[in-house]
Amino acid sequence: MTFLNNLKKKQADYLLRIASGLIMQIFLRQYELDVRLSFKRYTLFFLFLRNHSLTRYRMLTDLIVYDTPGELNRFTLVYCLLSEKFNTRLRVQFQLSELDSIRSLSNIYKNAN
Repeated sequence: MTFLNNLKKKQADYLLRIASGLIMQIFLRQYELDVRLSFKRYTLFFLFLRNHSLTRYRMLTDLIVYDTPGELNRFTLVYCLLSEKFNTRLRVQFQLSELDSIRSLSNIYKNAN
């Protein structure tokens, strides 16, 4: 298990170096990386994840939205991605308020439609 943790930590360090301006926080949870980012530039980050030769997250496996009434940013969107090439999973999430609007990622991941 420590080998897997070390590998995930290296992956997290790499993502922070390459996309530091896009990532707010990154966590290791249950041997999977959980990335939190600002929704302002989320499409750039997903394009990077899909197309970069060392990530290749080409499959959207889940799209989850949950609501926390009473919070300023009450909606949380969670995108679960899979890189078949590297057999790794990644969770990317960001929060929105009631007044924010986002564009679909269906031009990047067809099943996001």
